[in-house]
Amino acid sequence: MTIIFYVYAILGTSFFGEISPPEYFGDIFLSFVTLFQIFTLESWASGIFRPIFIEEPLSWIYFITFIVIATFIMINLIVGEIVNNAQKISDDIEEETKEIKEDTSEISELRKEIREIKEMLQKQS
Repeated sequence: MTIIFYVYAILGTSFFGEISPPEYFGDIFLSFVTLFQIFTLESWASGIFRPIFIEEPLSWIYFITFIVIATFIMINLIVGEIVNNAQKISDDIEEETKEIKEDTSEISELRKEIREIKEMLQKQS
């Protein structure tokens, strides 16, 4: 994610650093702050995009690609974390139920042995 922000910050500074208002892409630090604002989708269209779009009509490519790529990466991170936690829970449940399965099979074997003992006792009487 940091690499994506860094690459887009450099591109934003290069492409839009001279375009007014310079407080968005005037230097690399301002570009990082602006990209974070765009990433959170907080007033990016009216506050950042439109003034730049007026002076540079193809700027929409930069903004849309950044939003799509950053959102895709963030969704993958979130989904990956959910899957990881689900797998961990599944492993924990499997480990807990393993003991229960062993106990159940042992109980089943004990019942079988008791049945056999009962049958032997009935044959002897």
